[in-house]
Amino acid sequence: ALLVFQLGRSLYGPAVGVGATLLWTLSSWVALTSSSYMNHTSAVAFALVMWVAVFGVRSRTSVRYVIAGAALAFLASIRPLDAIAAAFPVGVWIVHERRWRSMGWVVLGAVPIGVLWALFNLGTAGEPFTLGYTILYGREHGLGFHIDPWGRPYTPAVAVANAIAALRRLHVYAFEWPIPALLLLGVWALMGRKRRITDLITAVGIVAGPALYLLYWHSGFFRGPRFYLLAAPFLFIAMARGWVVLRRWLARKSPGWIRFDRGFLSASVVVVLWGVLGLLPSRLQQHANSFEVLRQRPREQLLSMGTDSAVVLVRTSWGNRVVADLWALGVKPGIVERVYRRMDTCELDAMRRDGLRGASVPDLSTRLEAILDTAGSSVPALVGWPDPTIRLRDGRTSDPRCAEEMQRDLEGFTIAEHLLSSNDPALRTGIIFVRDLWERNDEILSRYPGWDLWSYRPPTGMLSGPPRLERLRTGTE
Repeated sequence: ALLVFQLGRSLYGPAVGVGATLLWTLSSWVALTSSSYMNHTSAVAFALVMWVAVFGVRSRTSVRYVIAGAALAFLASIRPLDAIAAAFPVGVWIVHERRWRSMGWVVLGAVPIGVLWALFNLGTAGEPFTLGYTILYGREHGLGFHIDPWGRPYTPAVAVANAIAALRRLHVYAFEWPIPALLLLGVWALMGRKRRITDLITAVGIVAGPALYLLYWHSGFFRGPRFYLLAAPFLFIAMARGWVVLRRWLARKSPGWIRFDRGFLSASVVVVLWGVLGLLPSRLQQHANSFEVLRQRPREQLLSMGTDSAVVLVRTSWGNRVVADLWALGVKPGIVERVYRRMDTCELDAMRRDGLRGASVPDLSTRLEAILDTAGSSVPALVGWPDPTIRLRDGRTSDPRCAEEMQRDLEGFTIAEHLLSSNDPALRTGIIFVRDLWERNDEILSRYPGWDLWSYRPPTGMLSGPPRLERLRTGTE
C-alpha cells in the first residue's frame, strides 16, 4: 500500500496517491488474491519496487536503477510474463526521457538474480532457462495459439473471449460495489485535458499485462481475474485520477447555491459503504466456506492428543488416486492430464492396474499417447457425481472393480495434497499423511510397524462434511 501511494504521488500528486492507496486497501480482489498464497501478490510487490525506484525517487543516483533491475529479475524468476509487462512502463519512460545509460544500471542489478535463477533451474530441472511448468506439462503449457495442456484448442477467439470475461469480472470483483468498478477509469480516459507522459505510462501499465495474457491459454479466474493483478496499481491510480478530475470539474460547473462536487463526494461515500457493508460480507463468507476443508488441522489435533508419531490414511477420490498412480508410474503429468480429461475413467483405471502389475512405463506412456492421437470427442463427465471429473461412457460401468471404486466415492472423500506436502521429506518421523489405497495399504503399513494408525475422511453419510480423524489402531496393537 505504501508503494502504491508513492507511485501515485510521483505520477499525479498526493491527492491521487492517497486515492489510489484507498482503492488498493478497499479492493476485495486484492485482499482475497493476496490471501490465496499464490505468487501474484509477490509479483506485484516486486513490480511496485521497480516502478517506485524509477518513477518515485527524485534522486538522480544510479543506485535506484540497480534496485529496479534486481526487482525486475526477482519478478522474472517467479512470473516471467508479468516481468515483461512490468518492464513496458519503464521502457516508455526511458525512451521519453532518453535515459539510455540507465539501462546499463538496470542490467547490472538484474544479472546477479538472473544467474541465481538459472542455477536454480539447472539444479532442479537440468536446464537453466526452462520453467518448471514446462518441465511438468511440456511445451503445451507455453505461450501462443495451440492445443493446451488439457487437450483443448487455444485460438484467438478463445483469447478474446477470456479477456472479455476478465473485464466483466473485474467490474464486479475489484471492489464488490453496486456500480461497475471501471466507470472511474472511463472518466480518466475521457475527461483528461492536456495529456502528459504520466498518462502514457499509466495507460501502458494498465494494458501491457492483459495484452500479453492474450497469448496464454488459461483464463486464470480465482477470486477475480488474478492474471490482471499486476495492472491493479496503475488501474487504481487512473481511477483515483479520474475521481479527482471529475470532482474538480463538478466544482467548476456548480452554481453558487448548489455544490455538485459535494454531492459527488457524498455519492462516492454511499457507494463504498454499500459495497463494504452490504455486498462484501457475503463474498467473504463465500470465500471462507470454499476453504473449509483446508482450514482443518488434523496434524495439530493429533499433537494436542499427545500423538507425535502416526500414519494417517487420507480418503481421496477414485480419480485422484488414478492420477497419482499414473504419476508415480512415471507417466508425464501433461499426458496424464490430457487423457484424464478425455478418457473413460474406468478404462484409464484398467491401464493404471496394468502398470501397477508391472507393465513397463514406456509401454504405458506409448499407449496413452496413442489414445490422445486417435481419440475423438471426450467422454462426457458423470453429471451429479461427488467427483465431477469422473467420465463414463453411457454414464455407467459393468466393470466390478470400477463399480467398487464408485461405491467408495459414495462413502465420502477429501483432498490430501496440502497434507502430503507437510510430511517429513524422508517419510521417517512424525505424523505421516498418505493416500488411503484400500487393499494396497499393506504396502504402506509394512514400512511403519508399530505406529499408530488413523483414518481421515468425512463422516459416513456426509459427503460434503468436513473430514474427521478416526483411530484405527494403536501402536501396541
